[in-house]
Amino acid sequence: MQPHRAERPQALSGRGGAHRFVADDHPGAEAAGQASDAQREEDIDRRAGEIFSALNVDPRVLPGALELLNALDKHRQRWAIATSSRREQVDASVNALKLSRRPTVIDGSDVKHAKPAPDLLLFAARRLEIVPSEGCYVGDSIWDMQAAVAAGMPVVGVASGSATAKELTEAGASLTVDDLTELVPFARGAVSWSDR
Repeated sequence: MQPHRAERPQALSGRGGAHRFVADDHPGAEAAGQASDAQREEDIDRRAGEIFSALNVDPRVLPGALELLNALDKHRQRWAIATSSRREQVDASVNALKLSRRPTVIDGSDVKHAKPAPDLLLFAARRLEIVPSEGCYVGDSIWDMQAAVAAGMPVVGVASGSATAKELTEAGASLTVDDLTELVPFARGAVSWSDR
């Protein structure tokens, strides 16, 4: 999986799942002469998740996240959180949003392959009962962009520190923004993809 910088975890961010690490995705396992089997991968992934959970005690909400989610709800737009984190590791970030209802959360335990594989986004599209090409994914990492492209889903890159706008565009972002508030007009229907 994609390494991440040591920083405060963020709610409504691709960084929440950046800790997900599978041994056979990492060349170090073979280079160290260690076999990579399903149990070892699960043990590494579980331990990385435990470490992340211990650090994720005070996640901060990205600027504009609540405004965007409230606009989506007000305009009856279906949305979900898709994260490579496991279910037990998602709660602190979701609770930081202080939403009036529990959102639909698609997490790493719902699929076999985490991002950049498209599995999470395809599962989310099925759960939301949408065709992937008619949805939109918002993420802040290169792996988020790659997963959306692989899923055939338009993708917006948020240049919030994980990657630059240029890197997100090169990875497949259809649009990049600096702040989630820039997406509120889309949620309200005041701006369409063709207007961008």
